[in-house]
Amino acid sequence: MLLAPRERKLVYAEDDDLFRSTIVLMLKEAGVQVYSCSDGAQAVELCESIRPDAALFDLDMPYLDGFAAARQLRQNPALLGMRIVAITGRAGLDYRMRAVDSAFDEFVCKPVALATLLAALHMAGPADRHYPPVQELRS
Repeated sequence: MLLAPRERKLVYAEDDDLFRSTIVLMLKEAGVQVYSCSDGAQAVELCESIRPDAALFDLDMPYLDGFAAARQLRQNPALLGMRIVAITGRAGLDYRMRAVDSAFDEFVCKPVALATLLAALHMAGPADRHYPPVQELRS
């Protein structure tokens, strides 16, 4: 039996449909299993149910913004260690400081290159993956 590398899981919350679909496509092509939604409340529910490796949150969303969603997830002991990255079109220092205060691990600005996004999420791209040699298991 051959063992394949585990697929990385990500929850991505973005209220801009066009931007969300573009980022989802980029990440899927990089081998990331993406669960996407349009607001922070949905993102929290997804993170709690699937326990992804990382979460990527727009900061300005309806119902529950990215700041509040990140703070809420940091209170959940089952999600300790999950990486949470802020993505926004607002590059101002005030947004960066609020993101740090909301417990984001990283802050990236739109538009973002795939390599930059994968580095922020701590998810290597396809060309950067270093898998151990595949071994055949014998029973």
